[in-house]
Amino acid sequence: MSNNINPEFSNKIKSWSMYEQKYQELKNEMSKISDQKEQLTKEIVNYIQVHNMQRIAINVGNKKIYYHEEQTNNNLSFGFLKDCLMTYFNNDEKKVEQLINFIKSKRTKSVKPNLKFMIKK
Repeated sequence: MSNNINPEFSNKIKSWSMYEQKYQELKNEMSKISDQKEQLTKEIVNYIQVHNMQRIAINVGNKKIYYHEEQTNNNLSFGFLKDCLMTYFNNDEKKVEQLINFIKSKRTKSVKPNLKFMIKK
């Protein structure tokens, strides 16, 4: 860093860098844990389904694990929206494009100042 930068600012930059690095390490670790948990979940759910155990609670210490079916919706993307509007407007692509462009133009945009951490090459 340049010598004319105030030491307090310099310390803040170093601290931020340390926190960012720790954050990235923890994020990578959480990703690995999530992948491992997802794999085990698939195996356990498969076992429960094969052995017809959907209505049985499994005691683990002072907790219980239940089989649960969760319903989720796909993301609402412009591609999905276009497909739906094509059906709604009887494949009138001009109307669909106009409506999608109108919707896109109505989205609000904001600028948020932030810092980005990049490794020197």
